[in-house]
This record gives sequence, C-alpha cells and structure tokens, in this order.
Amino acid sequence: MQKFRKQWMISLCFMALIGACGYKILNDSERKAEINPNRRELIAMFVQDENGEYSPNTSKEFPKDGYLLNLEKSTCKNGGVLSQAPDTKKISLRVSNADQCTLYFDKEAPNITTAEDALKLLNIEINSSKTPDFTVSATTDETANGLFSMEDDYGTSYYYRGAVENNYVKFGKNTDGADMYWRIIRFNGDGSMRLIYDGTSAHANGESSTDRLTETDIIWNSSSTNKTSIGWTLASIPTPKPTSPAGPPTTTPKPTVSPASSSKATSTPTPTPTAKTAKVTLDTWYKNNILNTEYEKHISDNIFCNDRVEIEKRENLTFNNITNTITNYYYGSSTFNFKCEQKADAYTTKDTTKGNGALTYPIGLITRNEMKAIGKGNTTNNSYFLYKGTSYWTFSPDTFRHHITGSSSTGQNVIQSVFITTAPNNGSLGASSSSGLVPVINIKAESLNRMKGQGTKANPWTLN
Repeated sequence: MQKFRKQWMISLCFMALIGACGYKILNDSERKAEINPNRRELIAMFVQDENGEYSPNTSKEFPKDGYLLNLEKSTCKNGGVLSQAPDTKKISLRVSNADQCTLYFDKEAPNITTAEDALKLLNIEINSSKTPDFTVSATTDETANGLFSMEDDYGTSYYYRGAVENNYVKFGKNTDGADMYWRIIRFNGDGSMRLIYDGTSAHANGESSTDRLTETDIIWNSSSTNKTSIGWTLASIPTPKPTSPAGPPTTTPKPTVSPASSSKATSTPTPTPTAKTAKVTLDTWYKNNILNTEYEKHISDNIFCNDRVEIEKRENLTFNNITNTITNYYYGSSTFNFKCEQKADAYTTKDTTKGNGALTYPIGLITRNEMKAIGKGNTTNNSYFLYKGTSYWTFSPDTFRHHITGSSSTGQNVIQSVFITTAPNNGSLGASSSSGLVPVINIKAESLNRMKGQGTKANPWTLN
C-alpha cells in the first residue's frame, strides 16, 4: 500500500502540478524534471564519507560543495534516467512513468595532473634532501621518509627504492578468482601510478616465490640472430640523426671503443606489430585477467620504453685469446632518467603524441633504468622489492653482437646474437633463452581517488 501511495503521489505531481514541481513535457510519453530533495518519500540519499563508505542522508538539501552524483551507482526503480548539471549541480530525472530513485553522492575528486598531486592525495612524502648513490645496492627502505624524484616523459616522476614496506597494492582478480597483488614502482609525471605484479598474496621483500611471476619459462623471441629482435616488436631500428645537413656527426673515436653518433631518430616509424613469444604471452595474460573486467577502466595508456638507442659500440675485441672482428652494440638512454629518447621505442596503445601507438594492450615490463633507480647497484641485491628468486625479462635491450671469425682465404663465419636485460640483478640473456615474465601496468590518475588502505603488507592499498 505504501509503495502504491508513493507512486501515486508522484503521478499526481506529473498530472496536476507540473508548473509547481518544475517538470517540462518533452513528448507524449516522456518528461524531464528537476528533482526536489524535499520529496523524501520519493527519494533515498546516501553520501560518501572520508573512508569511501556510504551513509544515509536525511537532509532536505542535496550535498553540493565537494560532492557529485554517482550516476553509475544511482538507480531509479522504473527506469528513470538521472543527470546532473556540471555547473549548477542540479539533478534532473527523465521518466516515462512514476518513479522512485536512490541517489548516491561521491566526494568530488581533486584534479590530479601531476605526480605531486597524487602524492598529496595519498599523503605520501617527498624526499628532496638527497639523490641516491645508484652504484650501491639498496638493501633497506631508502624511501621510508619520502620518495625520490626523476624526470620522465610526462614531467617529474617519484619512485620507491630498496626493501620498501609501504608500496603494496591489491588490484584485480586472476582467472582463478584469486586476488592479485602488486608493488608500486613509481608515480608517473602525469599523476598515474606504475605497478609491477607480485603474486596472489602479499609477499615479503627478499622472498623467493614463483607466485610472484606470471610465467617462469618464456623466451623473448624464437630468433636471436637478427638485430631487430632486440625490439618488443620486429621494427626497424631508427636511423641516427645527423647533426648537420652535411652528414653524420664528426667525432674522434677511441681505438677500440667509439660512442654512438647520436641517440635521436630522424623519424618515428610505427613498429610492425609482429609479436614474439614474450609479447604474445603478456598480451594473452592481459586479455584473460584484465580486459573486459571491472578493473580495465582503471588502466591508463602510459609509455613503456623499449630503449634501442645505441650508447656504445666496441669493435675488434679479443675472444678466446684470438682477436676477431667482434662488434658489440650496447643499448640504453644516454642519460639516466625515465625518459624515452626515441618515439619509435615509446610503446603505447592509442597515444601517438608521445608514443608510437603500437601496443595491442596497455601492458609491458619493467625497464633497466627503473631497476637501477629502485636499488640494483653494482652488487647482487636479494633484499629489494624487485627480487623474486629468479630472473625475469625487462623491456630493455642489452647487446647486439656481430662476430666474424676466420679470413677471406680460409672462409669466414658470421655469428650474430641478441641479448636482453633481465631483472632483478641486471643480467642479460640471449633472446631465444628462457626467463620469467612479470607484468607492469599503469593506473589512471583519476582512479587514485578510490584508493583505500595504507600500502603495507597487512593493509595494502586497494582499488575497486
């Protein structure tokens, strides 16, 4: 009887009091009205508190300052469509029949456009007192009093370093329905958050466990003899940029070691998306565990840098006590930061302004520079949070070796080999060798407003 009375009351409002209630007739069967909060028999209100929980609200006014109507969560029993004016915040209802609505109001999210905004939101400190010594392995939590900074393609990024105790995140569920845990690598310059996978439970620093990887025995590429195999996709390597129209830069090379002529590319060709085994496996993992789930909406399209800049070229090296024509090409940024020097190496899905738009899904791997910043010094580090007990692929090429033995009279043998950097201890393996696979994703800046927790192993950050 009560239900009928409520529906009948709003029906009377439609038929007899259109002017007084502020309704506008749109057509014969559909009307739009500004909802009056005084009509509490027709609406229920719930308002989000500081902890993200919703509590009933009996006020005769809608919350305005600092709150927005959650259009996704709010519902009307008979199919009415709610909307809210962005400027006045007035709430309207489009209906065909009498209706009753439940309204949910969220705390208005602060605008996050930088890493500093993200850290302020999450009450994370910045360590501006010093720059770490990257030659020394970080075996303790060096960011317990604040995060260190380094430039990336979006601005200033802030990163964790060492045996960190407060960068745990619980986000998503795998195909078996188990929770997935991650560790925060850094906050990108645009305020988004970069995560590396860490298993289906919260693992301690220094713990050796295959649960902390999604794969333990994956090859980078079935071929390790082609120079293009250093890439995440089989793309041509950008041509070094001349310093003047007259030709390539003039440098005075050392007798056996000569630096690369330039790290910048003349163009940024979109790599041909010919996937290798590591890429296929990672894409499949994303498709099975994140794509088309409630968690996909939180993933951002940030750069994964497959840095193919030639930083050093060594020739005529001695191998097995015999001097042969061996040319080693070493890869990596010419300066130590999180920037990607060549657009062709900046892997993204849709962003073609800063990236190459060549990824199928917005997922990648950690880079050598990130591993170094986080705490891999010149010695083995089994204590920092990237250690998992076994090696796993990074996104960073290491070396291409062109090896010629013999002579033109006796016959020559040419050996070409591609090596990719591995974590957690900055090793390298041939592209056709096997190593582990650990996904890296980025979380949208606006999604950080929904983070709860403290980031500890016992109380990780959560995002739903």
